[in-house]
Amino acid sequence: MGRVRDAFERAVARHKNSVFSFAYYHVGNRQEAEDVTQEVLLKLWRSFETLPNEAIGPWLNRVTRNASIDCLRRRALARRFVIEDASEERMESMIERVATTDAGPADRAESADFVTRVRAALRDLPEPYRAAMILREIHELSYLEIGESLELPTNTIKTHVHRGRRMLRERLAEKEGDVATSLR
Repeated sequence: MGRVRDAFERAVARHKNSVFSFAYYHVGNRQEAEDVTQEVLLKLWRSFETLPNEAIGPWLNRVTRNASIDCLRRRALARRFVIEDASEERMESMIERVATTDAGPADRAESADFVTRVRAALRDLPEPYRAAMILREIHELSYLEIGESLELPTNTIKTHVHRGRRMLRERLAEKEGDVATSLR
C-alpha cells in the first residue's frame, strides 16, 4: 500500500495545479474550483490502481471537465432560486458593490477588466468548445493531447478550437466593439 500511496502523492503533486486551473477557468470561481479539484482527486484515488501512468493526465482532464459541468449545473439551479427570491433593489446593490471593488492604476484596472471579460466570454462558450479552448489556450496542450482527454479525434479538436476562437472573438466584439481583434 505504501508504494501505491507514494505514487498517488506524486501524481497529485504533478497534476493538482492543472486540475485546479482547468476547473477555475471552467467554473470561474475559486472556491468552486477548489471543490471540483478535491472531487476529482478523490476520484483519482479511487481509480488510481487501475489507471496506467500515461493515462492519468487525459483521464484527469476528462473527469475535471465533467465535474466542472456538474458544478455549473448545480450553480444554475441554485442561482435560479436566488434570483427568483432576490428583490431588484438587492440585485442592484450587489452589482454596485462588485463594480466599485476594483481599485488601482488605470492600466492595471483595464488589464484586469479585459481578463475578466475574456474569462466571462470563455465561460459563456458552449461545450465542447469551452473545454477545447481551455485545454489549448490556457493549458497549452497539443491537439492530440486534447483529443485523448476529451476522447475525440484530433481533427474534431482542431475544429472545436477554431470555432471556439471565432465564438470568443464574436462574444468579446459584441461587448467591446473591436477589442477582440487582439485574439487573432
